[in-house]
Amino acid sequence: DQITCLGITTMRATFVTWDKETGEPFHNLITWQDLRAADYVSIWNKSYTLRALNIGAKILHKLLRKKRHLAASVLKFMSKQVTMRLLWVFDNIPQIRQRALVGQA
Repeated sequence: DQITCLGITTMRATFVTWDKETGEPFHNLITWQDLRAADYVSIWNKSYTLRALNIGAKILHKLLRKKRHLAASVLKFMSKQVTMRLLWVFDNIPQIRQRALVGQA
């Protein structure tokens, strides 16, 4: 039988990546408590890119008074967010990056 639908959820930002062909996970679950991406978080939070986004959003908020711009003006990354931990996975488990680039992860 063909799978027609698949639901994915996270529990407190816990995630796993898997091989699309075999369904086998590449690693154990990475939980929201995992701190291996802490250096990535620090680098991104100090980056000129994020600072420019924060400042630009602050200016837009003053001009347009939109709450979304106010939210973007205080945006910061945290280790408990999936984004930085997934970046860490791509950088530290080479087979995942390779498989993702060809659409197999």
